Amino acid sequence: MKETLAMSYTERQRMMIMEKVQQNQITLVEASEMLCISYRQTLRIRDRYKAEGENLLPVAFCRFFVAGHVLVF
Repeated sequence: MKETLAMSYTERQRMMIMEKVQQNQITLVEASEMLCISYRQTLRIRDRYKAEGENLLPVAFCRFFVAGHVLVF
């Protein structure tokens, strides 16, 4: 049975950009500008992506709803 994984637009965008970084098509500086996040945060995302692959991204950026507020972990 084929497994389906729901991803938000942001998660898909991060995954595609991290794949380009992994393939040396773009630099981390370019990736951080494309994602509108800091260089340091891009480094952390890249390191986690390298360690756990694409399975990490949707899980790492999942949203939890508590009492009407959204907490991002």
